[in-house]
Amino acid sequence: MTPAPAPVVTVAIPTFNRSGLLARALASARAQTYEPLDILILDNASTDETRTLAEDAAAVDGRVRYVRQATNVGVAANFNACLAESRGEYFMWLADDDWIDADYVSKCMAELLADPGLVLVAAVTGYYSEGELVMTGEELDVTAGASYRRVLQFYGNLGHNSAFYGVARTEAMREATPFRETLCDDWLVVARLAAIGKLRTIRTTRMHKSMGGISGDIYAFARSSGLGHWQARFPFVSASFLVAADIRTNAAYAALAPAQRRRLSRAAQRRILGRIAIDNAVHRSRLGVLRLVGACAGDERLARLRAVYQRRPWRDPADPIADFGS
Repeated sequence: MTPAPAPVVTVAIPTFNRSGLLARALASARAQTYEPLDILILDNASTDETRTLAEDAAAVDGRVRYVRQATNVGVAANFNACLAESRGEYFMWLADDDWIDADYVSKCMAELLADPGLVLVAAVTGYYSEGELVMTGEELDVTAGASYRRVLQFYGNLGHNSAFYGVARTEAMREATPFRETLCDDWLVVARLAAIGKLRTIRTTRMHKSMGGISGDIYAFARSSGLGHWQARFPFVSASFLVAADIRTNAAYAALAPAQRRRLSRAAQRRILGRIAIDNAVHRSRLGVLRLVGACAGDERLARLRAVYQRRPWRDPADPIADFGS
């Protein structure tokens, strides 16, 4: 019997005026060992060399498609357009300043095909600043049987949320979107996916992310998202209220009874606020240690301690890629 063909995966790269970085992201997508692949470049009306780069790639690689917005529609609308243009049964966003290992899609797809209950698989992510690996992201094992528990598992392990860029079942991602350009909306999308099915991160491949991006200045991003001054001054507290409201109102949680949704919204908010309290306590402790070392041990030891804190953020795991070689 002839085996069924492998499902198509769309790797969508939303971009705007980053042709230099886009070249790296696109090269990593084209280098994937998985087939069949649909590589979509969604250009948000760039004015640099993006069009030339994308059209040249499409001319030599039939997997590459180039779609250009007539005008700049904003980050969120361009991300959503990627999903609307998707041709694959599976889908992932790839930020134009990020890149993935050659086996990223194949390793994520192996997990998804082996477990029909999974709706999203991502890799543990390496974060880079000026070419240096400075930290690795959190691991997720959101695999409880009940959707209520999966959502709490996700919100109890909040971090950089690089799972947003994992490989997902396209229909599940469409159910969990649209993505909006608002504070913590990437949390909301992944949490909705957790309500739909299971999520997992794997160690056997990696996504590489540049630090910074549109939310690098959290206060400015919160203000641009429509929050007032005091809401933006305490963005994660504000985010906890947005999370609670989303659980009570979004269709992704429709399988839960209204009373369950209310309980879940309160429990998720408590998890987020508890995590913030712990984070703040640890950061205050670190600041105190830095001040003490600076006062008593001098600048050289202070610089060494700062380097340790930068390499190993308190809540991130040690570099897991070392377990099998980079």
